[in-house]
Amino acid sequence: MTESSGAGKALKKFSFLLHYGPALPFLIIACMFEFMPLAGMVIRSFTKEYGHGFTFDNYIKEIFRRPVYIQSIKSTLRLAFLSSLTGLVIVFITAGILTYSRKRIKRLSITLLTVTSNFWGVPLAFSFISLLGISGVLVLTGRAINFKPLAEYNLYSLQGLFLMYIYFQIPMGTLLMLPAFETIRPEWQESAELLQASSFQFWTKVGIPTMIPSITGTFSMLFANAMTAYATPMVMISNAPLMGINIARIFIGDNRPKPNMGSAFSMIMLAFIFLVLGFSNLVSRICSKGGKK
Repeated sequence: MTESSGAGKALKKFSFLLHYGPALPFLIIACMFEFMPLAGMVIRSFTKEYGHGFTFDNYIKEIFRRPVYIQSIKSTLRLAFLSSLTGLVIVFITAGILTYSRKRIKRLSITLLTVTSNFWGVPLAFSFISLLGISGVLVLTGRAINFKPLAEYNLYSLQGLFLMYIYFQIPMGTLLMLPAFETIRPEWQESAELLQASSFQFWTKVGIPTMIPSITGTFSMLFANAMTAYATPMVMISNAPLMGINIARIFIGDNRPKPNMGSAFSMIMLAFIFLVLGFSNLVSRICSKGGKK
């Protein structure tokens, strides 16, 4: 009896390793490069400047009492929210058009979106400079034809960053939204047509409510993408009032680095991202349960 129970335990251990063993390398890598740095950042954010003692001064006295940091938080939230919302509208329309396009056009478009979704950072900034910079092709063309909105366009401003943010939001957002349109079954639309419902009524009553979890999920990803953008705004406007640029300056430091204060500022950024992600998950759960908590 004992031998059979011991063999059963050994078999359970072997099956456990068989099922979860392949995930161990991933867990080790995630722990080394994700969880440990995050834990270190949390600890440093509540540590005094020279690494001795617990304190809230990094948040209360250093960040929330300096107008330059408060302004960077407001500017980053405004830019991230508006660019994500505008990008979401464009993404929704683009994904809907591609869903009902021919297969060949859809494949070519997905390939193009996959390539352009990796086009960001410094290459994207220099591409926009060549097009809409002071001596950009489009700006020079606007001056030649005396088209003032284009001739006087200021790329090196928050409005210019807004345009670039929308540009790199669209490919990723479209790729995320396409599967949501695939969940809309053709028989639903056929039933709506039999009931003499218009396309507008179908999408407002059936289509969009069904896709709300995907829409909020896509928005949260776009928001997180915009909040953490660093390379593009740093190349364009090195003194822009944005959180990513200020965090880098704090860690590097003009006179000396302040990793504790930079960690606190990074935690504030993560808090806003987690709030949006939590709201998205809450909406998804409510919608999956038919509106009941």
